Amino acid sequence: MEFEIALTHARELAFDILSLFFNSAKNPSVQPHVHVWLVFLNYLEKYPEGIALVVKRFPWEKMARYGTALLKETNEAIIERIQDNETFPIAQNDPYPLPEEYLMRGLKITEGYCLDNYFDYKTGTIEQDEKLVERPSMSAFRKKKDTLAYS
Repeated sequence: MEFEIALTHARELAFDILSLFFNSAKNPSVQPHVHVWLVFLNYLEKYPEGIALVVKRFPWEKMARYGTALLKETNEAIIERIQDNETFPIAQNDPYPLPEEYLMRGLKITEGYCLDNYFDYKTGTIEQDEKLVERPSMSAFRKKKDTLAYS
């Protein structure tokens, strides 16, 4: 019984914090937090007992509004890139792992999300300290990844 109460309060706190992030959709600093949640939900959908713990209380409407705003922004950005360039933009492989992906590496929730060699191709080219540095280009790259999760 005590565990159940603690789990309920922890879930409420987590969802309240996530709701705040969804309400701050225009702020790019919320993207890493949302990205981790998307990876977690992707993992959780494989476990009916686990998803049952979140499905009723999860802020689905706020997530839908956040995703819709993200899609609108991304579509406009893609249109602008097409208009500014004479060539059609080509989708490329991930140029580098994101800082939160380095932090999630090895966690059970990343099974099936990161390929076995996802972190290997840059070995030796990125210093340990630089792996967690947020470069300006990462926001757009993360937005693209998260947009694919919503589509």
